[in-house]
Amino acid sequence: MNKLYGNARVIEFFDRIREFSGVMIKKRIAVILAALVTLTLAGCGDDIPSEALAKKTLEDKYASSPYLKMDSFKKVNGRQSSFGGESAYIIYYEAEVEAKKPFNALYDEATKKFVDFGEGTPTTKQLSMKAGDKVVTTGKIDFVKTENGWQKE
Repeated sequence: MNKLYGNARVIEFFDRIREFSGVMIKKRIAVILAALVTLTLAGCGDDIPSEALAKKTLEDKYASSPYLKMDSFKKVNGRQSSFGGESAYIIYYEAEVEAKKPFNALYDEATKKFVDFGEGTPTTKQLSMKAGDKVVTTGKIDFVKTENGWQKE
């Protein structure tokens, strides 16, 4: 009887080991799958330039302007393209800009763009801005993919 009881304990011991190893294998598989998903998603982050990069690019442009500063930025569209065999991306935006001091500019009300002299259309108006006046402008920023990430073209 004692011998039979001992065999039952050995069988129970091996059953517990099998059960434990099954749980451990499932945990290992779960950890490996989680790592693969994380690596896959991490690689997707640089497929297109971010809205934050486009905003920073435009902020830098207006930072050097003695007349205008950017108040808000919104990406309205984007388009993947190719430029000279390089991967490129165009971000279309809408930004609200504010006059730092009084000035006059040519502004196309249809396209919501500031234009240079001679580039006007029938919807271009002489815009006299006072300090604090705001206007919405639209445009696009061209980016190319480099070894160091997306760069403004």
